[in-house]
Amino acid sequence: MYRPYSMHRSPIYRAAAAVLLVVGVVFGQPTAAGLLARWMAPSHLSSTGRDGSTTVVKIGNDAPRPAWVPVPPDVSIVQASAVTNSLHRHDGGALNVTSRAPLDQIRHFYDDKLRAAGFAVKDINARTGDGAIIDGTRAANGDEIHIFVGEPSGLIASRLIQIEWTMNRPGGAQPARR
Repeated sequence: MYRPYSMHRSPIYRAAAAVLLVVGVVFGQPTAAGLLARWMAPSHLSSTGRDGSTTVVKIGNDAPRPAWVPVPPDVSIVQASAVTNSLHRHDGGALNVTSRAPLDQIRHFYDDKLRAAGFAVKDINARTGDGAIIDGTRAANGDEIHIFVGEPSGLIASRLIQIEWTMNRPGGAQPARR
């Protein structure tokens, strides 16, 4: 009788799942997600639109980001992505990192770095437990950054910091609104 291969029966799969479970319990879910992301290969996608523009999506820890996107010291990258378009002015991306730093230290880091880069910073302070939301806008060109600081998790607590940005390049066409 034919039995299709089942990945969950593989000893390698079971060992990897056990490692991720232990890492998730001890160091927190963000650290386990970072480990899983390192095991997966980076992705690079490209497409051409009807308007002739080329959109490129890069997913992986080495995805490019603008120099003004601050990354705290002593963090581990969980996942990164970047989207660029050859015609339109708006590029964007995301970066997820883990940190063991206290919330106040993280908030001060982003406030200082973003203000130094010319951003108006708004700490929304919409706390649900031990997390925060920080937004920044640069009036000179419309660049935006949004930072979501999660609650600590794991026995050796770490917290997920999600950074999303939109960068406006000079020139280029505005994307069509639908």
